[in-house]
Amino acid sequence: MTDTAPWPIVGNVSICTYPVRKEALPLAPPIAQAYPHILSTEDDSALREVLAALFADEGYRVTFAATHSVDEVAALAPDLVLLDGQGHGCDSGWAFLGRLRADPTTAAVPVVMLTAESRAADNHAGHLAELNAVLIAKPFDIDDLLDQIRERLDAPRLHHSLTTISA
Repeated sequence: MTDTAPWPIVGNVSICTYPVRKEALPLAPPIAQAYPHILSTEDDSALREVLAALFADEGYRVTFAATHSVDEVAALAPDLVLLDGQGHGCDSGWAFLGRLRADPTTAAVPVVMLTAESRAADNHAGHLAELNAVLIAKPFDIDDLLDQIRERLDAPRLHHSLTTISA
C-alpha cells in the first residue's frame, strides 16, 4: 500500500482486481480466463466501487490501474480498456489512447473512454474515428455503458466500430 494509491503497487502501476461474483458464475467450474477482463483507469473512488460491483454482477473481471502505462496494459492483456478521459496528473486519456494505438501489442484492444467533457464527442469525433474508440459522456446510463462493452467484447478485435454516446 502507498500513500497515493488505496491498493497495492505491482510493477510501476497500482492495481486492484475485483473477482467475478459467485452469482454470476455458471454451474461449471470457474476458469478465470473464461471471463472477460476489463482494465479501468477510472480514478474516482465512488465510481470505481460502482463499476466493480456492476462488472462483477455481469460476470466480468475488472482491474483498476492508477496510472497510464502501455507496458502494464500489454502485461495484463485485458479484453477491454475502460479509459478515464481526464487522465492522471498531466497525462490525458487522449494521449494515453494514442500511445495504446501506437503500440502493436495494445493497438487492437477495444477502448471505451469515459469523459466529463460535455463537448468531447463533437471536439474529438475525427480523432476517435482514427483511434477506433468509443466515447461515453459522464454522467452515463449504466445500460448504455454495458451495451457498448458487450458490443466491443463480442466484436473481432480488428473491426471495432466507432460510436459516440452522450447521456
